[in-house]
Amino acid sequence: MKLPRDLNGEDLCARLTKLGFIRARQSGSHVVLRHSESGESISVPAHRPLKTGTLRRVLRDVQELTGLTLEQLLVELR
Repeated sequence: MKLPRDLNGEDLCARLTKLGFIRARQSGSHVVLRHSESGESISVPAHRPLKTGTLRRVLRDVQELTGLTLEQLLVELR
């Protein structure tokens, strides 16, 4: 499954709330999200649009916290 090319940071943050992430704070152009179960945090750049490498890195961090595969994660984020 291909990564979305038109996703921006704010949209990604909104979609990650479905997976149990809570917006903790924003520092400059980066939003820090905290996972409600583990308490771990990730940083999402609030760029428009996110570059594919940046998106892939954020999704890899989300995968580590949630235990979902990339395909499952992309389906959840639709």
